[in-house]
Amino acid sequence: LSKLLTFLLVQAFAIADSEADTKIEDFRMDSSGSSSSPVSFASHKTSSRIYCSGLCSTKPGCFGICWVNSAKDCRLFTVSAYFNRDSWTMLTTTTERCDIYASIVNSTIQQLPFTGCSQSGNSSGGVCSRAIDGDKRQNYFKGSCSHTDLTVPIWWEGQLPQQSMVASVTIYNRQDCCADRLNNFQLLVDGVVCYDMNIAIPFSVTNLSCWQLGSQVRILNRQFAALCICEIEAFGFFFSTDRSPKRP
Repeated sequence: LSKLLTFLLVQAFAIADSEADTKIEDFRMDSSGSSSSPVSFASHKTSSRIYCSGLCSTKPGCFGICWVNSAKDCRLFTVSAYFNRDSWTMLTTTTERCDIYASIVNSTIQQLPFTGCSQSGNSSGGVCSRAIDGDKRQNYFKGSCSHTDLTVPIWWEGQLPQQSMVASVTIYNRQDCCADRLNNFQLLVDGVVCYDMNIAIPFSVTNLSCWQLGSQVRILNRQFAALCICEIEAFGFFFSTDRSPKRP
């Protein structure tokens, strides 16, 4: 009986190790002994890096791990925290330095197509689709720009075909008139602000860094003025939060 029990325990541990090894295949090493790391949303004490990665695989929204071997500390981070390198936390001591592993994804930046749009209101025929029709002429009277009315809140929103990491957004402003109407606004992805614009001198074309995960891109005007966008383009890559481990 004792031999049978020992055999069953050995088999159970072998299966657990095999599953953990499968989960680590979902990750690649970003850096070893890194002096900075993505901001974590959770931290756990675990026995090994493999089990740390397995924990990430089961946590919704987890994109990777920061593994501190000396402390057996498993820190989990999101995809937005990983790609927004400007927000990484500096690790001041050598004992804090960690090995960073991130999910294996195709992160080639490309233009993300909008499949639809809406806005707070229409004025003078300036429907929301004019901002995503590929016509970059910056003259409203050429029929190339969207135009809201003054219904508050004043916003424009575009729909992406699926959940994506929005790395940046390019906006073409109206130039025949009223360019200062885009001096004070927020850029949001799925309701989360990723860029806050507040300038004194109007822009013609601007590229805004975002690094936020979602499928809805919104411009929220913070001025009591019509929102006019001649073209808006989103760049990034499609991303799924399905962290189901790969199986051989």
